[in-house]
Amino acid sequence: MKKGIKAAVLAVLVVSALTCAAVSAAGERETAEKPHAEASADTRISYTLRICGDTVSVFSGGDSPLMDTEIEPSTLRDSDRELLKRGITVHSYEELLGLLEDFSG
Repeated sequence: MKKGIKAAVLAVLVVSALTCAAVSAAGERETAEKPHAEASADTRISYTLRICGDTVSVFSGGDSPLMDTEIEPSTLRDSDRELLKRGITVHSYEELLGLLEDFSG
């Protein structure tokens, strides 16, 4: 199970790096057209954890998951499952990792 968690966290890291690179490239184009303060506000990334099928999945601004974890909702507390049904949104990668760690252990 621990190998699965490590693999899930690694997958999130890879997806996040790719997402950040894409957002950065888009932000550079926008910066030429807008003042810096507005461009940086538009490029903030948020992540949402939701139950998707039989696992907890990570979403970022779309209907398709960025990543499916190996976290099974049946192993979580009822209150956590209820929150995940509605979606838990975090506004930083560190918050995302913290939630994944909390739900994994």
